[in-house]
Amino acid sequence: FKSQYNIAVILPFEMESAPTSQFDPNIQRFYDLYAGARIAANLLNEEKVNVQIHAFDSGKDSLQTRKLFNDPAFNAMDMIIGPLY
Repeated sequence: FKSQYNIAVILPFEMESAPTSQFDPNIQRFYDLYAGARIAANLLNEEKVNVQIHAFDSGKDSLQTRKLFNDPAFNAMDMIIGPLY
């Protein structure tokens, strides 16, 4: 076992979009998926399995996703969930 597992979650959070009063309900499923990953990580941490979740915003853009994969932070990831659109 490793002392820590790093998990990347790549989802279209669309954090760079201009804030609006209307939230896109189609994006809610991605926030729900991320919340589920956080719950799973917390449960594993309670079992003494150190899991760190790292969230990345793909922005529904394949070029943005490619940039993420070229990010040096990905070298430290043990698992990648996503990208999803």
